[in-house]
Amino acid sequence: MVINLSSPPIFLLFFLWCVVVFFVAGDGGAVVAEAALDAQAAYLSQMKQEFAGPAMARWDFSAPAVDYCKFQGVGCDASGNVTAIDVTSWRLSGRLPGGVCEALPALREVRLGYNDLRGGFAGGLVD
Repeated sequence: MVINLSSPPIFLLFFLWCVVVFFVAGDGGAVVAEAALDAQAAYLSQMKQEFAGPAMARWDFSAPAVDYCKFQGVGCDASGNVTAIDVTSWRLSGRLPGGVCEALPALREVRLGYNDLRGGFAGGLVD
């Protein structure tokens, strides 16, 4: 039996094909989607830290798997992407953390009225 070392072994090609199929089939996409959802949780956690006020205690990040879609004032789509934030009249003070449009790309509605929030808002929020 002669082995040609100039071409990759068939099992290596099969392994690479399986990896590609795994990611294209959606299982690998779930990893990417999970990372995006983790970024949303991280942003909401940062919001909780930036906004002073007793109402933010409603957002509990102590559980290992945070379901921020159940937080009061947070609306999500069927995929778990944050689409709305409504903290109207929560008597909050502070600043909206930067990067809201990047961290919450599905965000379509933000209600911050009747709070004591300072600073400028991201241009993407105004559009």
